[in-house]
Amino acid sequence: MNGVDRRTMLTRSAAVVTGAAVTGALSGPMAAAAPHAPHASGEAGSAAAHAAGTGSVVRPGDPRYDMLTTGNNQRFVARPEYIKMVRSTADAERALRDAVRAGKRVSVRSGGHCFADFAAHSGTQVIIDFSEMTHVGYDPKFRAFVVEAGARLINVYEALYKGWGVTIPGGICYSVGAGGHIAGGGYGLLSRAHGLVVHPTPRTSPLLPHVTARHRTS
Repeated sequence: MNGVDRRTMLTRSAAVVTGAAVTGALSGPMAAAAPHAPHASGEAGSAAAHAAGTGSVVRPGDPRYDMLTTGNNQRFVARPEYIKMVRSTADAERALRDAVRAGKRVSVRSGGHCFADFAAHSGTQVIIDFSEMTHVGYDPKFRAFVVEAGARLINVYEALYKGWGVTIPGGICYSVGAGGHIAGGGYGLLSRAHGLVVHPTPRTSPLLPHVTARHRTS
Protein backbone atom coordinates (compact mmCIF):
# COMPACT_ATOMS: atom_id res chain seq x y z
CA MET A 1 0.00 0.00 0.00
CA ASN A 2 1.06 3.58 -0.56
CA GLY A 3 4.09 2.55 -2.65
CA VAL A 4 5.93 0.80 0.21
CA ASP A 5 7.45 -2.63 -0.40
CA ARG A 6 7.09 -4.11 3.08
CA ARG A 7 8.55 -7.49 2.09
CA THR A 8 11.79 -5.81 1.01
CA MET A 9 11.90 -3.78 4.21
CA LEU A 10 11.50 -6.86 6.40
CA THR A 11 14.11 -8.80 4.43
CA ARG A 12 16.67 -6.04 4.86
CA SER A 13 15.82 -5.62 8.53
CA ALA A 14 16.25 -9.33 9.20
CA ALA A 15 19.68 -9.31 7.60
CA VAL A 16 21.12 -7.06 10.29
CA VAL A 17 19.83 -8.95 13.31
CA THR A 18 22.52 -9.77 15.85
CA GLY A 19 20.57 -10.76 18.93
CA ALA A 20 16.99 -10.69 20.13
CA ALA A 21 17.32 -10.11 23.86
CA VAL A 22 19.87 -8.85 26.34
CA THR A 23 20.03 -8.84 30.13
CA GLY A 24 19.47 -5.64 32.00
CA ALA A 25 23.14 -5.58 33.05
CA LEU A 26 24.42 -7.94 30.34
CA SER A 27 25.49 -10.45 32.97
CA GLY A 28 24.47 -13.96 33.93
CA PRO A 29 22.99 -16.73 31.73
CA MET A 30 19.26 -16.89 31.26
CA ALA A 31 19.30 -20.63 31.80
CA ALA A 32 19.97 -20.00 35.47
CA ALA A 33 17.46 -17.19 35.85
CA ALA A 34 14.47 -18.64 34.07
CA PRO A 35 13.50 -21.37 36.60
CA HIS A 36 13.08 -18.65 39.26
CA ALA A 37 10.83 -16.43 37.15
CA PRO A 38 7.85 -15.37 39.28
CA HIS A 39 5.27 -15.88 36.56
CA ALA A 40 6.71 -18.11 33.85
CA SER A 41 3.84 -19.17 31.69
CA GLY A 42 3.99 -19.76 27.91
CA GLU A 43 0.87 -21.14 26.25
CA ALA A 44 -0.83 -22.05 29.53
CA GLY A 45 -0.48 -18.53 30.90
CA SER A 46 -1.69 -17.00 27.67
CA ALA A 47 -4.74 -19.26 27.64
CA ALA A 48 -5.56 -18.30 31.22
CA ALA A 49 -5.13 -14.61 30.43
CA HIS A 50 -7.64 -14.90 27.58
CA ALA A 51 -10.22 -17.16 29.13
CA ALA A 52 -12.96 -15.58 27.07
CA GLY A 53 -11.02 -16.53 23.94
CA THR A 54 -13.09 -14.51 21.48
CA GLY A 55 -13.05 -10.75 20.92
CA SER A 56 -15.77 -8.40 19.76
CA VAL A 57 -16.80 -7.59 16.20
CA VAL A 58 -17.17 -3.82 15.80
CA ARG A 59 -19.27 -2.56 12.89
CA PRO A 60 -20.31 0.90 11.63
CA GLY A 61 -22.73 2.49 14.08
CA ASP A 62 -20.93 1.03 17.09
CA PRO A 63 -19.56 3.87 19.30
CA ARG A 64 -16.14 2.18 19.20
CA TYR A 65 -15.95 2.15 15.41
CA ASP A 66 -14.46 5.59 14.75
CA MET A 67 -11.67 5.17 17.28
CA LEU A 68 -10.74 1.78 15.84
CA THR A 69 -10.58 2.86 12.19
CA THR A 70 -7.60 5.20 12.48
CA GLY A 71 -4.30 5.42 14.34
CA ASN A 72 -1.85 8.06 15.54
CA ASN A 73 -1.65 9.47 12.02
CA GLN A 74 -5.24 10.56 11.54
CA ARG A 75 -4.58 11.53 7.95
CA PHE A 76 -5.45 7.91 7.19
CA VAL A 77 -8.91 6.61 8.07
CA ALA A 78 -10.27 3.22 7.10
CA ARG A 79 -13.92 2.43 6.55
CA PRO A 80 -13.96 -1.35 6.95
CA GLU A 81 -17.05 -3.48 7.06
CA TYR A 82 -15.98 -4.47 10.57
CA ILE A 83 -13.07 -4.56 13.01
CA LYS A 84 -12.39 -7.93 14.60
CA MET A 85 -10.86 -7.70 18.07
CA VAL A 86 -8.91 -10.87 18.82
CA ARG A 87 -8.07 -12.38 22.19
CA SER A 88 -6.35 -15.65 21.37
CA THR A 89 -4.40 -17.46 18.68
CA ALA A 90 -7.45 -19.49 17.71
CA ASP A 91 -9.54 -16.32 17.54
CA ALA A 92 -7.00 -14.73 15.17
CA GLU A 93 -6.90 -17.81 12.97
CA ARG A 94 -10.69 -17.88 12.69
CA ALA A 95 -10.86 -14.17 11.96
CA LEU A 96 -8.33 -14.34 9.15
CA ARG A 97 -9.79 -17.53 7.67
CA ASP A 98 -13.31 -16.11 7.63
CA ALA A 99 -12.21 -12.84 6.03
CA VAL A 100 -10.08 -14.53 3.35
CA ARG A 101 -12.80 -17.02 2.48
CA ALA A 102 -15.21 -14.11 2.07
CA GLY A 103 -12.75 -12.44 -0.30
CA LYS A 104 -12.19 -9.43 1.96
CA ARG A 105 -9.14 -7.17 1.90
CA VAL A 106 -7.57 -7.48 5.35
CA SER A 107 -5.19 -5.32 7.39
CA VAL A 108 -3.84 -6.05 10.86
CA ARG A 109 -3.00 -3.72 13.73
CA SER A 110 -1.37 -4.04 17.13
CA GLY A 111 -0.80 -0.54 18.53
CA GLY A 112 -1.96 1.82 15.78
CA HIS A 113 1.29 3.82 15.69
CA CYS A 114 2.07 3.13 12.04
CA PHE A 115 2.43 6.51 10.30
CA ALA A 116 1.79 4.96 6.88
CA ASP A 117 -1.57 3.49 5.84
CA PHE A 118 -0.73 -0.18 6.31
CA ALA A 119 -3.62 -0.72 8.76
CA ALA A 120 -5.91 2.31 8.35
CA HIS A 121 -6.15 2.07 4.58
CA SER A 122 -9.12 3.31 2.57
CA GLY A 123 -9.35 -0.01 0.72
CA THR A 124 -9.38 -2.17 3.85
CA GLN A 125 -12.56 -4.16 4.30
CA VAL A 126 -11.63 -5.93 7.56
CA ILE A 127 -9.23 -4.81 10.30
CA ILE A 128 -7.95 -7.52 12.62
CA ASP A 129 -6.97 -5.80 15.87
CA PHE A 130 -4.54 -7.45 18.30
CA SER A 131 -4.55 -4.77 20.98
CA GLU A 132 -6.22 -7.07 23.51
CA MET A 133 -3.45 -9.68 23.21
CA THR A 134 -0.97 -8.28 25.73
CA HIS A 135 0.61 -11.32 27.39
CA VAL A 136 4.36 -11.29 28.13
CA GLY A 137 5.91 -14.47 29.48
CA TYR A 138 8.56 -17.16 29.31
CA ASP A 139 8.13 -20.63 27.83
CA PRO A 140 10.61 -23.00 29.52
CA LYS A 141 9.96 -25.76 26.98
CA PHE A 142 11.32 -23.64 24.13
CA ARG A 143 13.57 -21.46 26.31
CA ALA A 144 11.97 -18.46 24.65
CA PHE A 145 10.11 -15.37 25.73
CA VAL A 146 6.61 -14.76 24.40
CA VAL A 147 5.44 -11.25 23.59
CA GLU A 148 1.96 -11.01 22.15
CA ALA A 149 1.35 -8.48 19.41
CA GLY A 150 -0.83 -6.08 21.39
CA ALA A 151 1.60 -5.62 24.27
CA ARG A 152 2.80 -2.00 24.55
CA LEU A 153 6.54 -1.46 24.81
CA ILE A 154 6.39 0.00 28.31
CA ASN A 155 4.57 -3.12 29.53
CA VAL A 156 6.98 -5.39 27.66
CA TYR A 157 10.02 -3.74 29.21
CA GLU A 158 8.55 -3.74 32.71
CA ALA A 159 7.38 -7.35 32.54
CA LEU A 160 10.69 -8.65 31.17
CA TYR A 161 12.84 -6.70 33.60
CA LYS A 162 10.76 -7.19 36.75
CA GLY A 163 10.08 -10.84 36.01
CA TRP A 164 13.42 -12.02 34.67
CA GLY A 165 15.93 -9.15 34.73
CA VAL A 166 16.15 -8.97 30.94
CA THR A 167 15.15 -6.59 28.17
CA ILE A 168 15.03 -6.27 24.38
CA PRO A 169 16.72 -3.65 22.15
CA GLY A 170 13.44 -2.02 21.17
CA GLY A 171 12.31 1.57 20.79
CA ILE A 172 11.69 4.37 23.29
CA CYS A 173 8.08 5.26 22.44
CA TYR A 174 6.30 3.58 25.34
CA SER A 175 2.88 3.08 23.74
CA VAL A 176 3.96 1.37 20.50
CA GLY A 177 2.45 -2.09 20.03
CA ALA A 178 5.02 -4.89 19.94
CA GLY A 179 3.56 -6.61 16.88
CA GLY A 180 4.20 -3.90 14.33
CA HIS A 181 7.36 -2.67 16.04
CA ILE A 182 9.05 -6.07 15.99
CA ALA A 183 7.85 -7.00 12.50
CA GLY A 184 9.19 -3.68 11.22
CA GLY A 185 12.66 -4.16 12.73
CA GLY A 186 12.31 -2.92 16.30
CA TYR A 187 15.11 -0.32 16.38
CA GLY A 188 16.08 1.34 19.67
CA LEU A 189 18.89 2.70 21.82
CA LEU A 190 20.42 -0.73 22.37
CA SER A 191 20.32 -1.72 18.70
CA ARG A 192 23.83 -0.54 17.81
CA ALA A 193 25.20 -2.98 20.36
CA HIS A 194 22.68 -5.80 20.11
CA GLY A 195 20.87 -5.52 16.77
CA LEU A 196 17.16 -5.38 16.03
CA VAL A 197 14.34 -7.14 17.80
CA VAL A 198 12.98 -8.66 14.57
CA HIS A 199 13.79 -12.36 14.37
CA PRO A 200 13.41 -14.08 10.98
CA THR A 201 14.12 -17.61 12.20
CA PRO A 202 14.07 -19.34 15.60
CA ARG A 203 17.57 -19.30 16.99
CA THR A 204 19.28 -18.68 20.31
CA SER A 205 21.12 -15.49 21.09
CA PRO A 206 24.61 -15.92 22.56
CA LEU A 207 23.28 -13.99 25.55
CA LEU A 208 19.74 -15.22 26.00
CA PRO A 209 17.04 -17.36 24.41
CA HIS A 210 15.31 -15.57 21.58
CA VAL A 211 12.24 -13.42 21.91
CA THR A 212 9.30 -14.37 19.76
CA ALA A 213 6.34 -12.18 18.86
CA ARG A 214 3.05 -13.85 18.16
CA HIS A 215 1.11 -12.50 15.20
CA ARG A 216 3.66 -10.10 13.74
CA THR A 217 1.49 -7.31 12.51
CA SER A 218 1.49 -3.79 11.16
